[in-house]
Amino acid sequence: MRFLRKLKWIFLTILIFLFFAVWAVAGNNPYTSFTRVKSPYLTQLDAKGNIVLDTIYTPQLANNTLVSFLAFAQSGIRIGINSFLSEQPYSGSVSAIIQAIHTERFDPAKIYVISGGHFSDMYIRNVGIFYN
Repeated sequence: MRFLRKLKWIFLTILIFLFFAVWAVAGNNPYTSFTRVKSPYLTQLDAKGNIVLDTIYTPQLANNTLVSFLAFAQSGIRIGINSFLSEQPYSGSVSAIIQAIHTERFDPAKIYVISGGHFSDMYIRNVGIFYN
């Protein structure tokens, strides 16, 4: 009986740790709708359709062993989460799929939409003015 009680507490501790780890990782992902990451830049389209970039604050990067480990761990957790919660594929004919992708990528309200959102931790994207 004592062993089962101890096993229950270990399981509960692991479950709570995993919950907070997923919560922290999801909040640090700038591509989720509930991110805690603030964009350092504000972009707008002017009357001619050009992108206007305003700096809100200057990003600062940390480079040490702890930060590298946390970034590696977060990437691993995100890849695991995204394997279960991946983007839904388009359906329909080839021309309908091409039209849907074109409509999404070239929507003036979403000037930084880039396909491959499910690979956000496997390569750098949306750095600077990528799409201009």
